[in-house]
Amino acid sequence: MWVGEQSPRKRPYDALEVVRLLRDRDLDVELVMLGDSLMLGWGAPFDDTTPKKLEARLNAGLAKPAFQVINTGVGNYNSAMEVAYFLGEGYRYDPDIVVLNYFINDAEPTPTRKHNFILERSYAAVIAAGAIDTLDRMMGGRPDWKAYYAGLYDESLPAWIQTKEAIARLAAYCREHGIKLLVANCPELHQLSPYPFTAVTKQVGDAVTATGTPFVDLLPAVAAVTPPESLWVTSTDAHPNGKATVEDSKPARFHQRGRDVPRNTARSTMPCSCRFAS
Repeated sequence: MWVGEQSPRKRPYDALEVVRLLRDRDLDVELVMLGDSLMLGWGAPFDDTTPKKLEARLNAGLAKPAFQVINTGVGNYNSAMEVAYFLGEGYRYDPDIVVLNYFINDAEPTPTRKHNFILERSYAAVIAAGAIDTLDRMMGGRPDWKAYYAGLYDESLPAWIQTKEAIARLAAYCREHGIKLLVANCPELHQLSPYPFTAVTKQVGDAVTATGTPFVDLLPAVAAVTPPESLWVTSTDAHPNGKATVEDSKPARFHQRGRDVPRNTARSTMPCSCRFAS
């Protein structure tokens, strides 16, 4: 579900309202998905978003829905911002499971708002600015997208250090409060085979597992898909479409031991493991 049962594009949600909703439904497992525009479902129909697809798969075959997946994705957030949101607000959902969905640009510096009267009021100005940026990258000597992404992971960069620290804080909080935490790596969809960011994925995975947190790479679920553009929401926008989210959710199998465990005892008696297979 999307928080408040409505797209965040339409109205802000009331976290306490949602918490009451979840408690009233008395589901066995409540899962919070943290992420950016990929998790938000930018450009995709509501039912094609990854959290919605995952919720359907987890409840498939059950006489009564046991899982609720809460979509807290926010466009342009990085991991540090997502963790700050959860520790400051999202924890009130009282989840059993948290999935931090990681994308390669999550190691970018946390932006500070710069007011621009024209860009804040004109779609045409935004499109023109984007076109100028693209031309600058193509002809002005700026790094292309592959070099840019790879360059975010120099171990000395403050933003990458901040990202690792944020993941460690989230892991510590979840461990302290008995919440299952998983970090899922969402692949960059421009080029799937050979994938240009294998070394970065390993670097991120090593940082995550160092905190004692399971790390899952979702690339194998889509690596054989050709052309990669068939997974995009539009021919010029590489956000995942319904096909991509179906593929991404296929490998995820959350195995619950004892689905009839009462909600208030779920964390202590119902270990949740994640198995990934094609």
